[in-house]
Amino acid sequence: MALIGLVRVCTGKQNTQRQHDALDPICWKVFEEKISGKIATDDRPALLNACPTSATATC
Repeated sequence: MALIGLVRVCTGKQNTQRQHDALDPICWKVFEEKISGKIATDDRPALLNACPTSATATC
């Protein structure tokens, strides 16, 4: 089973490296977004891109 990862931070000032360090070795593909998690799913392009990548994803 291939894992798909999503790295997210709220602001451009925050660093995603620690999340990438944890996910990159175990995930087939990792998407990244710098956007609030409160934003509607339809307005989160990285999340939308991550979901169709996985045939079993539920978004």
